[in-house]
Amino acid sequence: MNRVGSQRLVFVLSIFVAIVSSWNLGFVIFWKDFVVLTHEFFHAFAALVTGGHVSGIVLHGNETGQTITVGGWFLSYPIVYSAGYI
Repeated sequence: MNRVGSQRLVFVLSIFVAIVSSWNLGFVIFWKDFVVLTHEFFHAFAALVTGGHVSGIVLHGNETGQTITVGGWFLSYPIVYSAGYI
């Protein structure tokens, strides 16, 4: 591994250690909620693109969320289900 590659590895590992060590601190909770909300928005976007409707988006207090959709094209649910992971 060359010098640039090892510097990148040290940088990535430093970021990982910083995130893991501050996982339950107050300012990180905002970012965890933001990630969950973004994930749920992608489900909602996919439902709208495939002809469905969004009845609601709910964020729970345990870092989970729920997007409630209705309708859509035939076989659109696999697209909607997987859209949050894009």
